[in-house]
Amino acid sequence: VKECLGASPPRYADALVLAAMGGPELYASAADEYRRRNPSRSYLLVAQSVAEGKLSQMVHGKPPSQWKETLSLLCTYAPSDEWAGLCDALADRLLAHNMTDAAVLCYLCAGSVDAAVRVWSAERSSALEKAGKLGGCAMSIELLKEVSVKAAVFAHASSKSLAECPSLARVAERCAFDLADHGSLGEALDILEAMPGGGNSVASVGPGSSVEEDVTAVAAVRERISRVLPPTELGQRGVRSVPVLPYTP
Repeated sequence: VKECLGASPPRYADALVLAAMGGPELYASAADEYRRRNPSRSYLLVAQSVAEGKLSQMVHGKPPSQWKETLSLLCTYAPSDEWAGLCDALADRLLAHNMTDAAVLCYLCAGSVDAAVRVWSAERSSALEKAGKLGGCAMSIELLKEVSVKAAVFAHASSKSLAECPSLARVAERCAFDLADHGSLGEALDILEAMPGGGNSVASVGPGSSVEEDVTAVAAVRERISRVLPPTELGQRGVRSVPVLPYTP
């Protein structure tokens, strides 16, 4: 096998045939060497990954530029219990190569709403930094609203609670607080009511939870805004009573 691989030109077919007769370890070694010398032939990596059920090596081995093909293969061959982890791994790899849109799509396929929120928040910060003084508070609030609404839609679609999305809770709280600070109380309440649980899901978070503070903050802002709005507007929204937080006197 070594002589076949070292020949000029290399005799890959003979090397693989001989390696197959030498056992699985020798064959795997020869196949790895063939793939290393022929990186453009990624179909070999795909075939081996699918045949051996080791899709993670395909996720980490295929070029990031071929992410659509990788994702479609995961859709076809990934077991349900490995799907989310493999999509997350693909998204992490794409994010490391600054392919943010593709990474977000893979995070959403995995149901990792909070990871997508972190990417969107980073893009918002970058946009504000580029805008400088020309952006101002209005641009900041609009970008926060965009992140909040997009994330809320995907959180509902993937049946995620606010307790499972602490980054979303922080963004929603900040967005609602800024809107209320600028007099847009109704719009602030709209943002909070769009969250999973209507922004009042404190009861779903256990005491001492690492996300308890984030979720409680969202419910607290919602309560304050509800107390300030006129009763007639609350009635039009179908809110019969102001949400009550479990405060301890």
